[in-house]
Amino acid sequence: MSIKELTFSAWIKSDVNNRLMNVFGFLNDGENTMIDIKLNSNEVEQLSIGNVAITIRDDDAKYIGGATTQNTNITNGNRHYLVVTTKTDINTITVYVDGISYNIYYGFQQTPTNFKNAEYAIPLGARNNRGTIERFFS
Repeated sequence: MSIKELTFSAWIKSDVNNRLMNVFGFLNDGENTMIDIKLNSNEVEQLSIGNVAITIRDDDAKYIGGATTQNTNITNGNRHYLVVTTKTDINTITVYVDGISYNIYYGFQQTPTNFKNAEYAIPLGARNNRGTIERFFS
């Protein structure tokens, strides 16, 4: 699977600010391929209201991951258009909310390149963590 460049976009409407929730995500078995886009999270999966975080890991356990450096107001109860783009070969993540680009704080920039296909179904509005659906969007 090649995800050298990935773009994900979705209309979002939520007023949940007390927990992490996934827009999209899956983890394969072991320390290998994963993609995780979540709201209300900083780069190390701690609660950070209105922030958008993304993590991508390859089969060699190389990561690119980061989060917006400020509250994007994406969980204020209004509709917002979210776009996340990544370029793993040059270690960049870009997050847009309603067309505004937000700065990213990077937790990892290890140039992941060795990706495998998803081993589990890829849900929208949740994360499939090795067969367990969790972090539901609401």
